[in-house]
Amino acid sequence: MELLDAGHMLGSAQVVATYSDGYRVGYSGDFSWPLSSVAQVDELVVDAAYGSDKAVRRFSRDKAESDFLELVTERLLRGPVVVKAHRGTLHRAAILLFGSVRNPIVVSEKVAQELQVYAGYGLATDVCTEPNVSSGAYVKLIGHREAIESQVVGRATVVTLTGFRMRSEPIQYISDRGYNVCLSDHADYEETLLYVERSGAKRIRVDNTRHGNGVELALGISERLGLEVRYDIAEEDPY
Repeated sequence: MELLDAGHMLGSAQVVATYSDGYRVGYSGDFSWPLSSVAQVDELVVDAAYGSDKAVRRFSRDKAESDFLELVTERLLRGPVVVKAHRGTLHRAAILLFGSVRNPIVVSEKVAQELQVYAGYGLATDVCTEPNVSSGAYVKLIGHREAIESQVVGRATVVTLTGFRMRSEPIQYISDRGYNVCLSDHADYEETLLYVERSGAKRIRVDNTRHGNGVELALGISERLGLEVRYDIAEEDPY
């Protein structure tokens, strides 16, 4: 059994099982793109998170990150910035902001403890948990469903990080104090097809257990890559 870095978040991995006869089966899990190493297998189970041809980013990961930092830096000149995101993406935002903004970065005790794990692997961050910066400009990182503190409502810019709005540009303007930023750690549709192709697998299963794009991805793999593919992993499946 082998674990290869999937680039999605700290600890994410591609899994490869090699049988005694040399046959290799892999599971992608959530994965980013590009990857330094793609699992080389005979059969692959691939995640269908972005399995739709509508889920194609027309900008690079680097552009999304630089535009995010530029937006936060500009909005800090006007007051506090609240960044909302799911776990994983929230940690990524903290790491990106460290060293790029001089203003305080405020997180909860729980997120601060989680970031210590990242710091242990060389991903340095400098955050604080005491919101004693109410009179100045700072960045507050909160969970996607957390409420914004009442004392900053109306004067803070809210930046919501999301990977599920695929557009030609990474930033979507909502209002003068509201923006969405498409900051995703997952390969899009075209990148998923590249991943499958570069794995060398001849038989593909699409993992459709968490997302509704499995059928579309299976069709894309079959038509574009000419590979044997299944999207319904049934108990009676003989493989």
